[in-house]
Amino acid sequence: MARAKHENQLVLSIQRKLKKANAIIRRTDKSKIFYICSSKEFEQKAIDYMKKTGAYQEITNGINPLGNIRHLITNLLDNLKEKKSITNEQWKNMLPNLRNCELPHLYFIPKVHKVRSFLSSLYIFLTLQFIVKLSCPFFNFNFIRINVPLRPIMSFKGSPAINISKFLNALLAPIYLRMARKTTYISGTDLIRQLENYRNNSRLQTTTLFIIFDVTDLYTMIPRDGALDALARFLNKYSNNRKIGNLSIDTILRLSRMVLGGAMGSPFTMVLANIYMLDWEQKLIEDQESDKELYGRYIDDVFMTTNLSRADIIKRLDEANNKDPNIKITYAVQSAVDFLDVAIENKDQKLITSVFHKPAAESCVLPFSSDHPRYTHRNTIYCGLLRAVRFSSDVYHFDHERFNFELTLIMSGYPLSFINLHFKRFFEANKAMNVWKYLDDNTYQQLHRKLLYQSTRNEIKQLPVNSTIDQYIPKTKIWDRQRLILHYKYESGPIIKYRREFHQLWEKYYVHRESLLKNVRLTIGTTNNPSLERRLVKKKPPSDFLADIHVN
Repeated sequence: MARAKHENQLVLSIQRKLKKANAIIRRTDKSKIFYICSSKEFEQKAIDYMKKTGAYQEITNGINPLGNIRHLITNLLDNLKEKKSITNEQWKNMLPNLRNCELPHLYFIPKVHKVRSFLSSLYIFLTLQFIVKLSCPFFNFNFIRINVPLRPIMSFKGSPAINISKFLNALLAPIYLRMARKTTYISGTDLIRQLENYRNNSRLQTTTLFIIFDVTDLYTMIPRDGALDALARFLNKYSNNRKIGNLSIDTILRLSRMVLGGAMGSPFTMVLANIYMLDWEQKLIEDQESDKELYGRYIDDVFMTTNLSRADIIKRLDEANNKDPNIKITYAVQSAVDFLDVAIENKDQKLITSVFHKPAAESCVLPFSSDHPRYTHRNTIYCGLLRAVRFSSDVYHFDHERFNFELTLIMSGYPLSFINLHFKRFFEANKAMNVWKYLDDNTYQQLHRKLLYQSTRNEIKQLPVNSTIDQYIPKTKIWDRQRLILHYKYESGPIIKYRREFHQLWEKYYVHRESLLKNVRLTIGTTNNPSLERRLVKKKPPSDFLADIHVN
C-alpha cells in the first residue's frame, strides 16, 4: 500500500510539473522511452507535417461532422442490404455503434529512431533534467532542439466506419498475404530462413550486396484515386467471377470509399497500402526473380540482395524511385545492413546474422517488480532466448546476445537465481545443455535449425496456401457455451492467490454431478493496472467534442 501511494504521488507530481512547464510527453515510436518537448514546438511540428502532406484538415469552425459521416455510412449499408449486395448479418456487423460513436482524431508520436546522432545524449539529458525538475521546483525545463520526425496515427476507435474497416481487413488481408507471401517478410525469423536458403543455394558470393530501403510517409502519400485503382486491379486479378464470396467487386469498392484514410490506425489502411505497394513493386520483383535474388517487404521497409555492381543496382533503384511521384524511397547498399530486428553481414562469403537493437530502444524488459503474473516474467526470459537462438548464426554471436540479455534482466530487477533457473529450463527443454555449459557449436547449430524452422504464432494463424477464396469471408465467432472466461485486476499483494482460491471454490460448489456447469471450462485471466503511459500521455481531444453530433 505504501509503494502504491508513493508511486501515485510521484505520477501526480510529474503531471503538475509538465503542466507548469507547458511540456508534452509522448511514448516514442518503436521504443520504450518517453519523449518530452515544448507543447508549442510539438504542435508546430504537427502543423508543418499536415501542410507538407496535405492529407489532413483541421476542424476550425467548431462543427463536428460526425453526424453527416454516420448518416452517409448508414445510408450506404442500407442501400447495399436492400439490393442484397450484402447479407443481413454483414449489414449488422458493419453498422456504426451508436453507443460509443465518435469522430476519428489524429495524433503524432515521435520517431526518435530516425535520429541516430545525439540519440543517447538526448535521452540521458532529458532524463536527468526531468529528475532534477522533480526534486527542485525552481529548476526550469530547457529543450534540446533536434529535428525529430513524427509518425501520424489516426485513431479510429469509435469511428462510424471502424466496423467496415475491420470487415474489409478481415476479408482482404488473408488474400493479400496468400498472394504476396513470396515477397512478404512476416518476421525476422522469416527473413533469416530465406537468407540461409539463399546461401545454401550458392547464391551468396563475396560480391553480394544487401539493399534496404524505406518508403517515405507511405500511409499519407498514397492518393485516394490511385489506391482505389490499385485495389480494383487486385480484386479483378484474384476474385472468382468478379466476386469474393457473396460480395461483388463494385460492393467492395463502394465500402472502401468509406474508410480510405491516410494514417496508421484504421485496420484497413495497412491492407490498402500493401496492395498499392504490390502494384508499384512489380518491376523490381520481376528483375530480382530474373537475377535469382531475394526481394521482400515488411509494410514500408524492403530488403533485397544483389550480385550486380553498385552502380547498376543504384540505377535500378533510382528508376523505381522515379516511377510514382507519391512513392519516394531512401536506400542503402552495403555488405552489412540492419533490417527489422536482424543484423545481417556478408563477411567474405560467410553469412552472419545476429539480433539488432535499434539505437532508440532502451535496454530494458518488463521489470520484475511490476504487477504482472509470474508466468509473464518466465515468458520474457523464454522469448528472449528463443529470439537469440533463431537470429544468431553461430554460438559466439548467441553468447554475446545471451550476455547482454542477462545484463538487461539484472538491470530490470530479475534475481540471479530466477534467471539461472529459467535459462537452465530453456536448454533442458530443448536438449541443448552443452550450449549453456560449454558453448558447443555443433549442438548450437542443431538447436538453431530446430528453433528457426519451428512455426511461429503468425504462421500458425495463416490459412493454408491451398485454401479457397470463400474461406476468407469473415464469419461471426460462435459463442462457446462450454467455456467461461473471467478477468480480474492482477496485484502482487493480498489477492495474489485469488486465481487458485477461485478455482478451488468453483470445483467445490459448482462442479458436481447435478450441476448445469459441470462441463463448463473455467478460464481466469488478468488485466493490469494503468501504465505510466496511460497516466501521463494525453492524445485524445475532449470527448464532448468528438461525440457531438451535427447533421446538415
